[in-house]
Formats: sequence, C-alpha cells, structure tokens
Amino acid sequence: MGRLLVENLPKILAGDFEPIPQKSHGATYYPRRTPDDGVIDWNPQVHAIHNLVRGVTHPYPGAFTELEGKRITIWRGQPFDTKITWNVKPRTIVEVFYNGNFVVQTRNFGLLVDDYDGIRLTSADIGKVLG
Repeated sequence: MGRLLVENLPKILAGDFEPIPQKSHGATYYPRRTPDDGVIDWNPQVHAIHNLVRGVTHPYPGAFTELEGKRITIWRGQPFDTKITWNVKPRTIVEVFYNGNFVVQTRNFGLLVDDYDGIRLTSADIGKVLG
C-alpha cells in the first residue's frame, strides 16, 4: 500500500491519472456480519480471542459466551500477565476482581475482561467453565 501511494498520489493530486473501474465479473464479496460471528471459542491463543473481541465490539453486536446458560457479552478485554499461568483447561474463570472484572484461561494465557454486559461475576464464579 505504501508503494502504491508513493507511486500514484502525486499523479492523483496533479489530476494526471485515469481511474480504472473495477470489473464486476469474478468479484467476490465477504458475507455480512451476523451475531453468530461473535461466539467466543476459548481454545485459541489469547491474542486471537482478543482480536475477535476488538473486531465485533461496538457498533457490532459484541463477542459473547455463556455461564450456566446466561449470556455474557464482552465488549473489551486484553491479554493478562503472561508470567502468570494456571493449570486449568481453556474457558475456566481463574480470577474475579472486586469490581467484577475477570480473567478467563485461553489456550496459552489469561484474557482479562474489563467491559461486559450480562451477569456480574463474583469470586464464587472462580473455577467455573464458560460455554
């Protein structure tokens, strides 16, 4: 992209270019987003889950998971301290802080969830497994 800009931006600014319309024959389209795009699979590495959460946050329907049949919509999270590990399977809630923020184990590290809707978690939820 940088090379294209360097080569073509001066021509565009000078009005010395001829636009070429894109051919519609053979064009493909990415399907429209649906709420199901936000279902969280807790098995990938933490950065993949973090990117999913960022990709479907507002104005989209959000990333979501379930705890005991109740939906939790996650709007923001971030990889937690990579020096701390838990010997539990992915999807397990490993920490709940006084403000309700919580950490979920992924394949490699924890994801700190610090903006979510749904049920408010407490320390009694530590060790429970998300759906």
